[in-house]
Amino acid sequence: MIRLYVCTLTAASIAPWAAAATITVGPGGGWDYADLQSAVSAASSGDTVLIQPGTYTGTGSSVVSLPSTPVHLQGVGDASTVIIDGEGARYGIHLPSTPGTSNISNLTVTNTLDIGIRVYASNATITDCLFTECSGSAVVPAVGASIEVTGCEFWNNVGGRGPAVWNPGASAILIDCDIHHNTSSDSAAIHHNLSGGSLHISGCDIHHNVGSSGGGVKSTAILTTITNSTFHHNETSYGGSGAYFDYAGDVSISSCEFAWNTGVGIDARHCTSLAVNDSTIHANTEYGILTWDSPSQMTGCQVSSHNTTGAGYGAAIYHNGGSHTITATTISGNTADNAPAVHAAWDTSIAVDGCTIANNTCHYDSGYESAFGSWLSEGESLAVGNSSFCSNTPANFDDDWTLGDLGTNTYGGACTWCYGDVDQSLQVGLSDVFALIDNWGCADCTQHEGDLNSDGVIDVIDLLEVLTSWGCEVTDPV
Repeated sequence: MIRLYVCTLTAASIAPWAAAATITVGPGGGWDYADLQSAVSAASSGDTVLIQPGTYTGTGSSVVSLPSTPVHLQGVGDASTVIIDGEGARYGIHLPSTPGTSNISNLTVTNTLDIGIRVYASNATITDCLFTECSGSAVVPAVGASIEVTGCEFWNNVGGRGPAVWNPGASAILIDCDIHHNTSSDSAAIHHNLSGGSLHISGCDIHHNVGSSGGGVKSTAILTTITNSTFHHNETSYGGSGAYFDYAGDVSISSCEFAWNTGVGIDARHCTSLAVNDSTIHANTEYGILTWDSPSQMTGCQVSSHNTTGAGYGAAIYHNGGSHTITATTISGNTADNAPAVHAAWDTSIAVDGCTIANNTCHYDSGYESAFGSWLSEGESLAVGNSSFCSNTPANFDDDWTLGDLGTNTYGGACTWCYGDVDQSLQVGLSDVFALIDNWGCADCTQHEGDLNSDGVIDVIDLLEVLTSWGCEVTDPV
């Protein structure tokens, strides 16, 4: 009796956990199904649908809608040959409310209407997929959904909010993705709106996107983290061209590069906090960092080669309101009418410690220009200590910042710098080539505009001089 009891219990226990099945679908015969929706509808919880190369279309509101159980869609072969085509009339893939996690991998979603993949109140991992020519948004997690997107490429998608990813208050994780040449008419390529949820970006390249309120990323998430990512050549008509945080919670940026964006590199307004660590903010066409009523801390960064001449105060860092610390950061080669290194606007407190301030230039001529400038009105505090200054023209501090000199700073004359350092960022690399191109063929060039051999013109000879100095870096210019 005991032996019979044990066997009966084991059989009953195993039955609900039958091994997941693999279902094949593809054109031309020889597969379980020729129609993708039929294959998915036949799947049970945990089953995998292997999708053979081909183009798959549908007739409903989406090309394919998953059942209310986790199902895995996996393309076979090159992702570019496994195509979910919305024909400009429907979603690509719809995931309804589902317990567990569905997986989608190795396929292309294209030509969709409104949404490429919609994850509704469920969890999904999306891996090694290509999203292109989707209208609206390529990926949307909605109503408490959670997504993890890894190794995907988003390009040439066009929409209002978030043509690459629109995250309306859900949880989104983007890892090792290439997000480029997307166009947003109402936001940025990646858009998190609503105050809830979170946005985490790691190891992504976000470049050449065009937006109207943010270029690469716009977030209002309660928590936003961005690590080991690059933001290059994005543009916007409002907000940060690299990243724009508006009424967000805590924002953390580390080991990133924001460079050559058309507009502000990092723009934070009315946020709980902004932390920028070990990052490079370089040669954006407006401010490197702009904050508005958003307390911040910056550590171990380089902020260089911003030029806002003709636009007023500030170039590298502009803080308006809140308390800020800037530590172990190099601010160099920036140009503005006034305060090219750091500008403090109304009701702003800034503490600078252990920084290098070099080669920053003012162009406004009123008699009180300086690398550091401020508008003092009420309750501000300015403190600068343990920092090194050289070649800031015409001065290091204006009268208000002088009051914040803690007496522990080092002041040098001309900076030590690399011969081919055209943009005065204290290192020679690709940014110097771009600076040469911007002034190519100019007449009456000065050395710091790229005329390295002082022959009055910027040409191939100057480019060769940059290449000769390639990789040179000055860590202590004073």
